Amino acid sequence: MIKNERRCYDKFFKLMVVELQQKGKTLVEVGNDLGIGVDLVRRWSRELTLSKSGSFPGNGRQLLTEEQKR
Repeated sequence: MIKNERRCYDKFFKLMVVELQQKGKTLVEVGNDLGIGVDLVRRWSRELTLSKSGSFPGNGRQLLTEEQKR
């Protein structure tokens, strides 16, 4: 039995995925073209819409404001 390994995607890949979706490709088309799940495309698109520059900080780390750091 093969263990499923969690794949990591860098910020530039995620931005490219969202850009393809925003240019008119469907979630399914983007997912199939790049071999990723539709749920990832949807999540990354939503995250970029909500967080803008704070999106995709890497390694599960959230970018905190100065006030949140205190």
